[in-house]
Amino acid sequence: MKEKAVLDRIADNRLAVPLIGDEERELHVPIDQLPADASPGCWMQVTIFNKKLITATIDTEQTERVAAHISKQLDTLRKRGSSLKPEWPPRKQQQFLSRLRSSNASGWPHDVHANAPSVQPITRKP
Repeated sequence: MKEKAVLDRIADNRLAVPLIGDEERELHVPIDQLPADASPGCWMQVTIFNKKLITATIDTEQTERVAAHISKQLDTLRKRGSSLKPEWPPRKQQQFLSRLRSSNASGWPHDVHANAPSVQPITRKP
């Protein structure tokens, strides 16, 4: 059965940790089992069987929707006078989104995150 997943992080350039489904179950898989252009924050459609990753394809539309939603939320917070400052100038953000939209069927361009700020994974307390 296909499920949605978001790539949470990549550890040591060899182990990927996607969060699977609405429950955000962690699954530790070798990075070579994911599409070559997968990067933290990208959404995928995955097939899991017996806690093993069978297939993974990048869902560019979902990734774009989530990025736009997050951008909108950050803008709202900034307008309220929050101390949050944009990490990317608006022009860079537009370039990122336009490159994402124009990516080919194989997924994201390989250098899309070349100038992106580093992202720290969110840690959750039990």
